[in-house]
Amino acid sequence: MGHDTVMAKVLFFGASSEASSSPNDADGEGSKFNLDQEYLYQDELMSPPIAGKENTASNNQSGASSTQATTNEQWALIEFEKPVTCQRNCLVIGSKLDTDIHSNTCRLAFHGELLHAVTDKTYNETLLPNLKIFKTKSREGVVERATDNYSVIGRSLFKKETNIQTFVGLKVRLSSGEEGVIEGGFGQSGKFKIRISSGLKEETFKQLSEKGKKGKKAAASASGEVEGASTDAPSGSRQSIKIFLDFKRYIFDSKKQMIQT
Repeated sequence: MGHDTVMAKVLFFGASSEASSSPNDADGEGSKFNLDQEYLYQDELMSPPIAGKENTASNNQSGASSTQATTNEQWALIEFEKPVTCQRNCLVIGSKLDTDIHSNTCRLAFHGELLHAVTDKTYNETLLPNLKIFKTKSREGVVERATDNYSVIGRSLFKKETNIQTFVGLKVRLSSGEEGVIEGGFGQSGKFKIRISSGLKEETFKQLSEKGKKGKKAAASASGEVEGASTDAPSGSRQSIKIFLDFKRYIFDSKKQMIQT
């Protein structure tokens, strides 16, 4: 059939560890491309795996999610500037054509086998929304206080203008180990309420209660109600309890929905 050289955009993605550990792997089926499977977005071409050593992608900086990708399984979505005539399973070679031809550098970037050819001109609307490539997202906030053994008030997770209603029902976890669900906003400053269905641990509730008392004492001191009281936290005070909101988002989802498992 010959060959053709065409400029193109490339997007890399790989199978998450959840997909890689499927029962099909034993038969070598786990590495086959499947439109029904979820894939983790990768912002670069991974190095070839070292023999006898399994490499893992480091895209998930926060470490909040266990869906890491394996570099042994990497695919590329290639969008050509113009249609290309090719046959199934043909060889595809990616080159860095902007590399100086006089430099002592190989311009070949990657190569692979064509697995799925797209002929639909409206693939942006028909195919891409069905391609489940996701990015992991993580937000971090702080517990301000506990209202009771099953509810806490959080802050610093959202901006003041954020519509917290879109986050209602999403699961969060505390650095102290408890898990909860966002119930809604609290006031007008971006604070929110979290419901801890299993209840706060005794030590967590005690820490938040002590923090609340110290906050009131500091406020009283600032207003002149308590003589000689210091607003500085004691050197041995405990660190604040953090709130983590982890989710994933499909990059071709026009609705930008937040997905949790």
